[in-house]
Amino acid sequence: MARQFSDPLKISRALELHVQGSKLSVIRDRIKGIDGTPSLRTLSGWLNKFRRVDSENIDADKPIEWRHIGFNGLPWDSSSYLATLNSSGVLPSLRRARWWWRIHITAPDLSESEVISIADDCVLLEHMELLTINLSSSYPVTWENIWKRVSVGGGGDSGGDIRLEESYAVCRFDHEQILPGWIGSDGIVSITRSSSGVTVICPDKEIPSDAPVSRGWIGYRLAKSRDNIQSAGKMVVSSWDSIYLFCPPTNLS
Repeated sequence: MARQFSDPLKISRALELHVQGSKLSVIRDRIKGIDGTPSLRTLSGWLNKFRRVDSENIDADKPIEWRHIGFNGLPWDSSSYLATLNSSGVLPSLRRARWWWRIHITAPDLSESEVISIADDCVLLEHMELLTINLSSSYPVTWENIWKRVSVGGGGDSGGDIRLEESYAVCRFDHEQILPGWIGSDGIVSITRSSSGVTVICPDKEIPSDAPVSRGWIGYRLAKSRDNIQSAGKMVVSSWDSIYLFCPPTNLS
């Protein structure tokens, strides 16, 4: 894949914002990373590619309207579930709402956060197909991996732990420090305050290379059937619906 198109996640988000009518400068402000990418020149190249896509293929990236319910793959009885997931108040695209519903119907035991995460990956892959951008064979998001995540949630292999796709970092800050913006990227983010300072666990992909953090930790969402956790040398984080285990690079068992 050409270097200009080497950030699929930002390209996907930029396409959605473009279809929804956002201007070049607004799109860049919404998607630029801590390193300032993409540049306006790169983003302009993306937009030129977006404009060559048949409008019928990207109309689904416009915000959903109530008139869509009952049509286009969204039955009337999906409305209450879609409203539940739409907690931010910002209407999702029709494409995204379709995936929310499809995933929920396939695996109703998945949590809302898991449905949203999997749907994000589905939207990304559809965008890459529409833009004829071939992802690297090492890219972690594939249709096969998505199906594995859905089938586990639907009971296909509910007894196993699920390895998280991102590589994580463990970071320590003093109480008086202002937490940097890069801790709010995608994936699991845990912030714990204690008498000795603030500990943050977050994906390490957007952390500056000179940041004094411990990188390369591997995360797992633990199976519901787990009745004991060997946590020596590891870090355990709980949310309202899940338990996550993070192992340092030297301890991958």
